[in-house]
Amino acid sequence: MKNKAGVVVASVCFAAALMGLALSVGASSLAKAAGAEKLFSASEGVTLQRNFFIPDGTGDIKDPRSGLKVSASQAGKINTASAMAGDFELDFKVVSRATGINDFDLLTFVFTDENSGEEFKVYYDMKYSSEYEAKGIGKAFATFPNGYTKFGAYEGETLLDYQWGGVYVSSFNNKLSENKQSEAGSNRIKFLAEEKEVYIASPGGAYSKLIDFDDAKSCERAKSKPLTGFEKYRVSVEFGELRESVSADAPAMMVLYSLNGQSLGGDSLTNDAGPSVSMRFEVMAVEGYAYRLPQPVQYDVIDGFCDYNGQIKVTTGGKEVPLSDGCIENPRFGKYMVSLFGATDKDGKPCKEVNLEFTVRLNHPGHEMTFQEKLISYRIGVGTDIFIPVCSSFSKIGLYGESPTKRTVSIFRDNVKEETREMGDEGFFYRLQREGVYEIRYISADVIGHTVEESFTVTAEKNAPVLNVSAVCGIYKLGSTFVAPEAEARVNGVEVSPKKELISPFGELTQTLDVAGDYLYRVSYTVGGVEYFVQRGFSVMRGAEQLFENRRGSTIEADASSPEYAEACRGVKISAAKSNSTVRYVNPINITQLNGAVPLIEFLPLSKEKGIADFGMLTITLTDINNPKSSIGVKISRSYDRGYYWLSLVRAGINNANYAGWSWGQLKVDEGAGTNMTVSFLGEAYQAGMKPTAGSIYFDYASKTFYCSYFEDKLAILDLDSASDVGPGNEWMGFSSDYAYLTITANSLENRTGDYMVVSVAGQSLAGNYPESMRPVDFEVDMLGNDCAPLGKVNVKYPIFRATAFDNINIGIPFETHVFYRYNKSDQREVTVLDDYTFIPTQEGVYSILYSVGKTRKRVDVTVGTPDPISYSPDEAYPNEIFVGKEFHLPGGTSVGGSGNKTIAYRAVYANGEELPVVAGTIKPVENSTITVYVRVTDYLGEYIEKSYKIRTVVSEKPVLSYEPNIAAAYIAGKTYRLPAVEGFDYTSGKGGVKAGYEIFIQSAGKETLLSGNIWTPSEADLGANDLRVVYRVYRTDKKTIFEEKSYEVRVIKPTFKDEYFIAEEGISKQGTKDGMRFASTKNNSKLHFVNSVIDNFELMFSVETGNVGLFRLGITDSENADIRVEVTLKQMESKCYLFLNGQRSGVMAGSFGGNAFTLALRDGEFYNGKDNICGAIEKLLSGKDFTGFPSGKVYLDFSFDGISNQAACNIMALNGQLFDDTDKDYMRPQIFVSKELKRTAKINETVVIPAAFAYDVLDPYTELKVTVKGPKGWTVFDNRPIDKDLTFCAERYGQYTVTYTAIDSRKNLARYPASVTVTDDIPPELKIEGEMPSVARIGEEVRFPSMSATDNTDGEVKVYLHYIDPYGKMIRIENFAFTPTMTGKYAITVFARDSAYSYVRREFTLKVGK
Repeated sequence: MKNKAGVVVASVCFAAALMGLALSVGASSLAKAAGAEKLFSASEGVTLQRNFFIPDGTGDIKDPRSGLKVSASQAGKINTASAMAGDFELDFKVVSRATGINDFDLLTFVFTDENSGEEFKVYYDMKYSSEYEAKGIGKAFATFPNGYTKFGAYEGETLLDYQWGGVYVSSFNNKLSENKQSEAGSNRIKFLAEEKEVYIASPGGAYSKLIDFDDAKSCERAKSKPLTGFEKYRVSVEFGELRESVSADAPAMMVLYSLNGQSLGGDSLTNDAGPSVSMRFEVMAVEGYAYRLPQPVQYDVIDGFCDYNGQIKVTTGGKEVPLSDGCIENPRFGKYMVSLFGATDKDGKPCKEVNLEFTVRLNHPGHEMTFQEKLISYRIGVGTDIFIPVCSSFSKIGLYGESPTKRTVSIFRDNVKEETREMGDEGFFYRLQREGVYEIRYISADVIGHTVEESFTVTAEKNAPVLNVSAVCGIYKLGSTFVAPEAEARVNGVEVSPKKELISPFGELTQTLDVAGDYLYRVSYTVGGVEYFVQRGFSVMRGAEQLFENRRGSTIEADASSPEYAEACRGVKISAAKSNSTVRYVNPINITQLNGAVPLIEFLPLSKEKGIADFGMLTITLTDINNPKSSIGVKISRSYDRGYYWLSLVRAGINNANYAGWSWGQLKVDEGAGTNMTVSFLGEAYQAGMKPTAGSIYFDYASKTFYCSYFEDKLAILDLDSASDVGPGNEWMGFSSDYAYLTITANSLENRTGDYMVVSVAGQSLAGNYPESMRPVDFEVDMLGNDCAPLGKVNVKYPIFRATAFDNINIGIPFETHVFYRYNKSDQREVTVLDDYTFIPTQEGVYSILYSVGKTRKRVDVTVGTPDPISYSPDEAYPNEIFVGKEFHLPGGTSVGGSGNKTIAYRAVYANGEELPVVAGTIKPVENSTITVYVRVTDYLGEYIEKSYKIRTVVSEKPVLSYEPNIAAAYIAGKTYRLPAVEGFDYTSGKGGVKAGYEIFIQSAGKETLLSGNIWTPSEADLGANDLRVVYRVYRTDKKTIFEEKSYEVRVIKPTFKDEYFIAEEGISKQGTKDGMRFASTKNNSKLHFVNSVIDNFELMFSVETGNVGLFRLGITDSENADIRVEVTLKQMESKCYLFLNGQRSGVMAGSFGGNAFTLALRDGEFYNGKDNICGAIEKLLSGKDFTGFPSGKVYLDFSFDGISNQAACNIMALNGQLFDDTDKDYMRPQIFVSKELKRTAKINETVVIPAAFAYDVLDPYTELKVTVKGPKGWTVFDNRPIDKDLTFCAERYGQYTVTYTAIDSRKNLARYPASVTVTDDIPPELKIEGEMPSVARIGEEVRFPSMSATDNTDGEVKVYLHYIDPYGKMIRIENFAFTPTMTGKYAITVFARDSAYSYVRREFTLKVGK
């Protein structure tokens, strides 16, 4: 037999039998006289017949034995008359009326535990295959308790399911199986109660294991707990799937031949076997504790249960161990053998000897006491009613769970016992009547006599205050209001006012219960400088409903139970009152720990009426805690197919888009399609007799795959990092953090509310009002970027790392921090933790920081020694002088020595003591002075060095530029450009400077041309010019002869093919191909430039060839200000390609060097990997300054490599949809960007603004853009007007004005952006009624209304409508201003008129109609 928690039990043959026979004296003879039918009961339509022989010539059956015939004229069953014990074995045959044709196709054995009611089933299935009936075979399967997926047979250690598993069994139609290895129809089934295994005899006659109900792998496969119990159980045998021909005159039949070796044949039972004996070990044995053997159980088929009348022998090491009243007095560590023999039944037939083995443990497995509140000792006045808190205890000595314990509390005064009580479920008060030291001693004893003790003392003093505080509520909900218990204080009989304090789990005074943990309510009073106190402890716990946050339209209820129509489960009930009702699970989930074995979420949609759905969809979403725009999730939709109401369809997606799910080999993307999931929105089950169960969604982080439950199996929904599942470039590679928030959204409401239960989240059960965490407390220690604890220094404060304690329910659990020197050594010493959360090491060695919650600890070791001195040197020398108004980037530096990571801080000070701001390591002096730059290097211990450097500032005679203009790598001949503006300041006039003017010149062939308005159109004459330059001159405000000049060499090109739009620096070659523009580089950091600026929201598609390269770099620079630059770097690291922003790792890219192409998009300062997967956000420029956007709205792109070993290559495929193939064709339309949203409605005579816009084309630097506006009747307001600035017009007429932006590039590609402005008429028509409206009338008489008309300010006369609503609520139109009422009661009369703009006037009247 199996090892059960430390006890090894030898093989035992429990010849278990059926109970229900008389147990009194003489019962054996009575039972033998009765037939086998007395052992069973039968349902309606099922009959039993003793001493039945199968007639000769019944097909291939040849069996001379007599048995018990069971006949069924309808679906029904037989049951054992009473409980059984031990093993079960039944030999039977099924007989059909016509050979080769089954009378029924399903025989089900149901085994039910007598105590728990838990059951499992074994099926004999004759219709598993349509060929089985002809072949004379069937298959057997089994289901786990409360399950409905059929399993059976093993392949190695793997339990097979219905599709692949099962054990072959003999036919139900009198035929030999094809292999003819056994007699026709012979079947046997065996259940080993101790091993929890079922065996089936195959047609060959040999037993095969069908299932093992407590095998760990089998239970995991079936998602079931191991089978327990079945010390006593009942068995029923059910006939199912009967053929139509079965009737009372032609029933289905089976014959039972023997049960556990006891023949069921003949007119009366004959005693064939002796009793079985067994012994069930319930608790472990421990060395040194007397061990009482369990009482043996003796059972006989005929006699039933009897007192054991045999002998017991115990041996260890070959020597017999004496027993005292069935007890081993002083067991020693080792294995013991128990032999049971000599037992007989009432006819004297002996049992078989049974040998059992158990192990005596060396140590007790565990025995603990816990208390309602922490035990402390204190002093108080005589007459005080002290509170003795309740304790609970548990012992792990039981083999099948916790073992019961006996708890007592004794009260001693001055070491003399005053009272002992058995501890109940609540604490109690005890009055201190006399002076003395009272000890309250708790003792817990388990079944083997092992005890644990805890105690506290209270000293009762005569002149001390009497403080009486009533009991407090043991548990408060997080965030609730504390209700202080009644408290009184008296000193020498005089009532006084005590101090009352509420103390948080952190030991701090508080007024709120906003942290989960153990609180104290403390009442104190001071006499003679001595503080006396009593305190009451209570817990604050997070309620199950508080694990969810209502984000929209939801109510949340804890401790909900599933409806009766569903399988039993408990959890949190959420009611959605509107579509898109959303809740969020408050605790972040570590998605890297999701392995697909434990459900991400278990849920059950609820139906107020079975068969009717209250809502139709749930969306489960995981969102990156650092980036709310990055998410993954699933949509679960109900089935609308009536035959599949038990089913739902699931699709998964990324960033709430492109949802899809695999369904039997096809990827389904439509709503209402997807992967099959066995969960119902309508309360329906797979088949009659079953109950719907909660469904589960799984996520496996390693494979990036979502799964859903399908019966007891699970099906893959979508692989998020597979290009074949989500599309190339859309692969999801993970979040920026390991943690994500889970949200649930209900949609498609079909009732007042849509309700669902959440049973668990990430393995955490949500049952009960206060769920207990399913995982132990864990700690996250912030090492502040250090790989290990920095070196400590003797007599220097060491900052203790901040930590967070958490479990599945609470984050920020209070914990204790202790520091030890030489922890766990013989000379261990605790070190004081100071108020500033540091400690001071006094000698070298290893110190251990221990964070602890209860018995859970996290340890960080710190070595204390002698750190090297801190030193610092700048990377480059500081200059002697710098110009006023010009930014200077302070040199970086290198620091060594010290403890841990070091910080470098800069401070700049003018000679007069005024501080100069240091921004991103840069200073910009604005006055003539001497600046001292202080550089402080500080290590983890707070020790530092400081160096200083002096720089003189001087005023330049020339203006100083604020930034460098960004000049393009090339300009296209014939295109018009607006060159970048510059900003310069003249500081000769004093502090702060004056803005200087500038001019731009074009120099070529010794000539200089002044540009007007920065506009330049290079000509074809400039092609190939070697001396073409753009020159900026920034003039001093008082002397134009003094200026700062910036000169830039430029080149002019006239591209035809698309690769000619790229300019290569040294070491780069380029070539257009059908797949894109390929460039190869042999020189590190040499750049390839795209000549045109692009909008700052762009999308780039490219690939990088594998090998010979360390990294690929994309430079992005503002089109006017060269100082505003960002660099994006891609680096292949093992199997992943990472994205770096300005050298800092930011995210993971979908694609790889040498693999799938990359798609990188920049949108509003955020980078996207593919269409929707965010992989980084720009926070800083390359210079280190804060990023605030690209001011010009456009950027220049350049491309380069680093780490080239031979040659690196990249293929640029597309930019903003423009393909870079090897043709000269351009079919890409320009893009139109409107500066702001056009107002879509206006009032009459209102001024309407047509927003300015610009057009952009990848290959054309100048694209013409104009706007046309036409009025309601087609008349022209503006015709092809430039729209680089806002235009306005007056909306003089009602109706719709059409606005059309039109852009055309140089290759005549046309783009339009249509819009409209509607001028609404909100003035209703004027209604005129000529006369009085009738208010009373008689039934059957015509009612005539006065004439009426309506006129409108724009439409003139409009039609008037008249209708009534009769007393039954029916609306009817009134023609010709008259109608004849046909019933009495009140009529609602409505007069209505509207104009063409749907402005209307309405009047309502009441007409009473009588007889």
